[in-house]
Amino acid sequence: MKRLVWSLIALSIVICLFGFAPKHSKAKPSKPIRPSTGISVWIYILEKAEGGDPSRIVKKAKTNSLSGIIVCTDRFGRTFGSQTKIDRIQKLCGKNGIEFIPYQRCSGANPDAEANRAINRLKKGANVYVFDIEGEYKVKEGPERLIRTLGIVRAWRDKHKKGAKIYYSSFGLRSRHANFPWEIADSLCDGNMPQWYMASWHKSQGWSKDESIKQILLDLAQSNYKPPTMPVLQAYGRGKAGAYSSPQDLEEELKAIRSPEGISIFRWELMDEGHWKIIRKFTKKV
Repeated sequence: MKRLVWSLIALSIVICLFGFAPKHSKAKPSKPIRPSTGISVWIYILEKAEGGDPSRIVKKAKTNSLSGIIVCTDRFGRTFGSQTKIDRIQKLCGKNGIEFIPYQRCSGANPDAEANRAINRLKKGANVYVFDIEGEYKVKEGPERLIRTLGIVRAWRDKHKKGAKIYYSSFGLRSRHANFPWEIADSLCDGNMPQWYMASWHKSQGWSKDESIKQILLDLAQSNYKPPTMPVLQAYGRGKAGAYSSPQDLEEELKAIRSPEGISIFRWELMDEGHWKIIRKFTKKV
């Protein structure tokens, strides 16, 4: 029942703000969830974000009033990027009231190593750790590998650092990835960060912005799972890798989407100044 209520709440807030809903939906507006508590931005390749300079990165985060920085610290069970610089970013974030959130791109090929990388970051003081888990877990061995990785980290967390949170980020539309082990990820993690990459959907599916939102609404209505903890929006500048997502696109999405723990945006190195200008419009309000 609790999951159903949250699904209706998520549906009603987006429907209300966008002004439409799937024709067959009978959901009535419910008590809206509280506004987003802030905006966090993802960094994948550290050296391409402000030249990899920790001071510049944190200064920019503070100037734009970000609530958090989500940094790829590990990849496939190995460290990724300069750990010295990453440690420095974490320290500077702490001094400036910014949440430092490490994340790992996982494949499941070495579950124990991936788990150990997460535990290492939690030991270093992180209060949240994110597993980026995608297509590699849609294979036969995927569920077992995911149980192994998340189980190890959860057991350590429950024994040594109960206040820490374990999140996962994956596909934005569950109904289109039925062979992904969603139930396992939900049961072993504290929150989820769906990748609502509307620019990529426009490029691959030909969907308009309205159609993308409609697909999100349908997915929320059809799937029985925890409400999104911190949805991931897309911001890629023109001429950058991936699908172009204009500042205007980002503004429309930020107006429409709310979540109890905030919104996150992927990714720092591909954003133009126009995207940062839009972010400032919203961070000054929260």
